[in-house]
Amino acid sequence: MTSERLSPTKSSSDKREYRWVKLENQLEVLLISDPDANKAAASMTVRCGHLWNPKELQGLAHFLEHMLFLGNEKYPQENSFQSFVKEHGGSTNAFTTYEETNYHFDVGKNSLADSLDRFAYFFISPTFTQSATDREINAINSEFEGNKNNDSWGYIAISHSTANPEHPYSHFVIGNLKSLRDDPATKGINTRDYLIDFYKKYYSANAMRLCVLGLESLDELEGMVTPVFSQIANNNVSRIYPSIQQFFPEATPSMTPDQLKNLESYQPQKVVYPEGKCVPAWTHIVPKSDNHSLRMVWPTKTTSHKYWIKPDRYVGHLLGHEASGSLFALLKEKGLATQLVSGNFGNIADVELFSCNIILTLDGFSRVEEVIQLVYQYLEFLKRQEPQAWIFDELKAMTEMDFRFLEKSSSFQYVKEIASRMQLYPPMDIITGPYLIKEFDKNLIKELLNQLHPDNMMVAITSKEYSKDPGLQVEEWFGVPYEKLEVPREFLDKLKNIQLNPQLYLPVPNDFIPHDFSIHVEDEREYPEQIVNTDALSLWHKIDSKFKFPRAHLIISFVSPEAYSSPLNACLSTIFAQLCSDSLNEELNYYAELAGISFHLSFCFEGLQLEATGYSEKLGKIVVTIVERLANFVVKKDRFLVLKEQMSREWDNSKTENGIRRAQNIGMITQMEKFWSSDQKLAEMRGATLEDLEEFIHLFLINLKVVALVQGNLKKEDSKKVMNEVLAILKNPRPLLPSQIPERRVTKLKRGSTYYHVSNIPNQHDQNSTIWNFYSNGVKSIKNSVLIELLASIIETPLYDNLRTKEQLGYIVSSVVQTFGNTNGFAVVIQSHHTELLVINRKIENFFEIFYDILKGMTESDLQVFVQSLKANKEQKFNKLSEELKFNWQEVCSAEFRFDRRKLFVEQLLKTKKEDLVQFYEERILNKEKRRKISYLVYGCQCNLPSVSSVVSSIETEEEVKNSDSFKPAQLEKATLQSGGKITLLTSGQEHLLRRELPYYRLGEKR
Repeated sequence: MTSERLSPTKSSSDKREYRWVKLENQLEVLLISDPDANKAAASMTVRCGHLWNPKELQGLAHFLEHMLFLGNEKYPQENSFQSFVKEHGGSTNAFTTYEETNYHFDVGKNSLADSLDRFAYFFISPTFTQSATDREINAINSEFEGNKNNDSWGYIAISHSTANPEHPYSHFVIGNLKSLRDDPATKGINTRDYLIDFYKKYYSANAMRLCVLGLESLDELEGMVTPVFSQIANNNVSRIYPSIQQFFPEATPSMTPDQLKNLESYQPQKVVYPEGKCVPAWTHIVPKSDNHSLRMVWPTKTTSHKYWIKPDRYVGHLLGHEASGSLFALLKEKGLATQLVSGNFGNIADVELFSCNIILTLDGFSRVEEVIQLVYQYLEFLKRQEPQAWIFDELKAMTEMDFRFLEKSSSFQYVKEIASRMQLYPPMDIITGPYLIKEFDKNLIKELLNQLHPDNMMVAITSKEYSKDPGLQVEEWFGVPYEKLEVPREFLDKLKNIQLNPQLYLPVPNDFIPHDFSIHVEDEREYPEQIVNTDALSLWHKIDSKFKFPRAHLIISFVSPEAYSSPLNACLSTIFAQLCSDSLNEELNYYAELAGISFHLSFCFEGLQLEATGYSEKLGKIVVTIVERLANFVVKKDRFLVLKEQMSREWDNSKTENGIRRAQNIGMITQMEKFWSSDQKLAEMRGATLEDLEEFIHLFLINLKVVALVQGNLKKEDSKKVMNEVLAILKNPRPLLPSQIPERRVTKLKRGSTYYHVSNIPNQHDQNSTIWNFYSNGVKSIKNSVLIELLASIIETPLYDNLRTKEQLGYIVSSVVQTFGNTNGFAVVIQSHHTELLVINRKIENFFEIFYDILKGMTESDLQVFVQSLKANKEQKFNKLSEELKFNWQEVCSAEFRFDRRKLFVEQLLKTKKEDLVQFYEERILNKEKRRKISYLVYGCQCNLPSVSSVVSSIETEEEVKNSDSFKPAQLEKATLQSGGKITLLTSGQEHLLRRELPYYRLGEKR
């Protein structure tokens, strides 16, 4: 039943085994045998996406993606696949792009065969019941509503509206009630009939690619896959989107995508964006957030079928370079920009959208034509000289080096990526295709550069400054205000006759490319060892004996009592870190990053934190250079003012955050003893001066504790040497007293009390409301953590099925284990644009009663399914060194040093009985007189807030909620419920009143 087999090329460090097979029904499969994998996984891609949508049912491909999870003839129960996978330690997801739909899952390593059988029937016999169809359109609509306030989606919508209206790229892609229900109904179209026909027409085995990863041998995996996936029907459907012959009659259905791309007459960029009609283009966009940005896009013919050459990589490398002589360095020097990225950011309908995206300063926005001219000056510079072989050789060497030492990703992520690649690359190059550059083709580079000309450009400038322009129109689906303008002829002529700028030149050869890849060996230890412990330095170290790559990771925390002592100091810490990084960019950061060495200097609660990772040969030298700059930093006024403006705008943009993010931030403000809000930092930043920063830096550097963790390919003595140099550069700062070390203290909610924090979302365009119910579990001892995580794993699927699938409360319905400092708890999160939050709160509580019966009805063997699944998750090996480092660093930061936490967790988990879990659930979730609950109710912009009487009424009488638009309590409002328990109501600005009346958990408190 298998017609072809071969083994793709892989990295020399990749220990997995691969086999590509083609089944008799023409389904192509890549099998991956990985005995060391933590989980099994699979992904199916179908060559059918947004470009396949019929004009009369826009969003249908995305809708179909949702529907395949809702039952089939062999497994008719809705969400049964998700339930099975989650019960066996896995997860599921799917996404739709313009040219494919990707379905993927991972699962416990012993449950692959059963999962594959269930998965295969997505593509064999889905049922598309009328009931599920009607309900899932509401879920699609909720997803759409949740994305309406996302500026990225707004930009995508504008790019659709500026394309050729006859081409399917111009269509709406997500879908909503209007496009999938209301408009079709007025035309007599039955959505379900179209859905079934769409599935039968395009979901054909020859258009599908399957990737399966398991612990089993390749023969065993093939034996699992072949019998069931061979049942998928093969209709020999064309793999080219259906309307293409309207534009290119020579595109026959039998052609492969690569055959089409090789036709000389095939110029798709001239169809999607025809010159004189769609390009050149100049568009002003009014965003939700306050930012000034310039996007320059040139539609070019794809070179994806010549992936071994990658001319876009060469051009993007130079146009996006950040070292001296680069476009960005000059823009930054002139105070016009704070960020620039360039490259091919999309391949749609065989059109590569080569882009140069620039974040502008306020001055850069007012001088945007000058910015565009500088872009063309650099492009002209590149066009006037031959492509450089030495630059290509550097790129080639770096891609080969990175591929040789490619770190493993999770099974879930890997199969998802591989399945998508299978639609793009021939079988031998599925693994190498996106990485390696093999051939230097000057002509192809020149061909790409010649397409980056003014008559082919699309300029989109984003700023709230355009909000009062008289020519604005509103985009149909997302409601984004924008205006199309003619590009002035005189400006186009100026760009076509642009002169060279002597301040723009090529980068120098990269001295940071490593050459020593030797692996260091020392005594193996399972956990990090503290190798220095003084008043000034705490250094932890662990040599890598598992991954055996020539890389190392280092994290240094510069602990200071000054860093977070006030909102102003939090601002100054942040800008200090950013200015220091900014000053290193041209001479160090960008070259190092290109050579596989990255560093990030950032602000954290304890002070400043430096993370450095990469090839170990030169990592220590780079860390010392960074600390030298930090210790001797001289503030430049012009850069201070630019970054001050940038940071102020970022904090001001918290007004546009969604309800979920706002609820998370309110949770931190409410429950942490010290957490400065964006508004507090913004108020201080506006008045901050250069002198304030200089004084802060002095105070910060004279009084420090340095805490560090080194893992990977650095020996103990080398690690000590680096850190001793760091202390010497810092001039051996005065050590901190124990009372000076910052502590993250958490409020201790009262037993038997429920707190309701009510607020409106500041975003005046967002009508979605969010509820975040948090049930505190107290200090996260091993036993508490076991019980809360076990409960979360059991409750997840029934909660989703009840509140999302059946009740249709919103697209986002989730439950999570939430951490605040050294405490944790259980949270239920729901976002809705149509149901009042107190009603949702009541439905959550009603569900908890239903789940109580489910929990009590479980047998010990039922419980063991979840116990074993959670055990398998906790016993997972780290896929890469950075994951292990992150886990160990959390133990160092918390000062608990339980590097064996996962082992202790499993030991406690195996002791857990059903009665332990039932008692825990009663006390922490159900019992209103014992539990500690806080509910964050973030209402949409047009909603009124509830009073305490409304809350009481919604709980005790289940009456319709009527909120008052004048409700603004001056103090905390309290009430006692007849059914037991007390409630406290507060709103934004009153968090300190709550903290004032509550005690705090002690850091390191154990139970």
